[in-house]
Amino acid sequence: MSFGPGGAPAAGGGGAARAGRADLQALALTHPRWAASTARGREAPQLVAAVRRRGGGLAGVAREFGALPTPASQKRDKASRAYERACRQMGDSPWPAGEDDLVEQLVGFGVVYCEGGGAPSTVDTYIGGIMVTARHRGYRLTYDHRRLVRCAVADLAKDFPHEAIRSAALSLDERRLLVASLAPAARAGNAHALMWTAIFCLTGAVMSRFGEVTDTAFRWARVRVAPSGLLVLHLPWRKNSKGTYNLAQDSFVVPRLPPPLDARLAMEGYARVAGHALGQGDGVVFPRRLADGSVGRGTLYSTFNAEYRRLCAAAGIPDPPPHERRSSHGMGRRGGLNAYLAAGAPKALLGKVGGWRTEAGMLPYDESGPAAAAALTALMEAAPAGCDPGAGAGSG
Repeated sequence: MSFGPGGAPAAGGGGAARAGRADLQALALTHPRWAASTARGREAPQLVAAVRRRGGGLAGVAREFGALPTPASQKRDKASRAYERACRQMGDSPWPAGEDDLVEQLVGFGVVYCEGGGAPSTVDTYIGGIMVTARHRGYRLTYDHRRLVRCAVADLAKDFPHEAIRSAALSLDERRLLVASLAPAARAGNAHALMWTAIFCLTGAVMSRFGEVTDTAFRWARVRVAPSGLLVLHLPWRKNSKGTYNLAQDSFVVPRLPPPLDARLAMEGYARVAGHALGQGDGVVFPRRLADGSVGRGTLYSTFNAEYRRLCAAAGIPDPPPHERRSSHGMGRRGGLNAYLAAGAPKALLGKVGGWRTEAGMLPYDESGPAAAAALTALMEAAPAGCDPGAGAGSG
């Protein structure tokens, strides 16, 4: 797969289309979300051929395709366990015989979960996973069943106001402190320090979400240098609509920040020590690395926030206020956006780089309110006396 000028894919005909399909299949095997969503599609060729041999027709294809299981996600398992635990607490037997009884239990589960301090938004996520599990257990949940549960869960947001603990935005100064604290080990060639330096530089520059660059699907072949000299990341799972595949739409150019936050330099330095090259190989870019630089068991996903908080403490960065916490979303998505906003970057540019479809989508991340209030204060202090448009206005 080759890039043209500016990081765009090089032109190609049928061969490029076949390569795209092959890459989509490879992606489905390496990214957990895509693997789950495409599992039945990968089974379809064998299924259709078997039904055709038996003479089952299109109706047979429909029945057998609908019966294919999909891999249970970790969140779905967690949701089912939460529901079963609530049933035990209330003296119920989980998974009752009838669909109507299950629907009533799920509505009650939502109330019990929120009464215990859980967030209504979490209930909504859990209910979706529980209903998928219910379908695999043989329940025939109709549209009316699903609508009843969803409406009841939506009402919980009004009944149980919930304090949202947001992820603290990592500022540019704090990012520089982190890179500086890692610099001695990085200069000594420690792969752990170099990897985290690259993470701090890359995630803020491209305003990435946690799973976009730190999961096992992010491979070295997906990090390239365009003719412009800027990094280009191939992230098919980043866009909102994940049912299509297009190399141009799935490629994101990383802005270059001044040293020591230059993502390209950080990635090149890390790649050399890790034994890789940008744009080549199927190795995981950011595995879980131990302090000595070696690759440990498990994934970076499972240990990321704990390690991030430890590095912040080691760099002397104070704890955030009680309504915030240090987590990956504040380091990349929220932190990167607010750093650019503080520098005066227009939201239209940030939407293109960060993948926001509308400016309204940025509002939950935008923390520029105090700066805007200070700017209005300065504007009013500079206004000449007697400019109040209401002054001197007559009553009639």
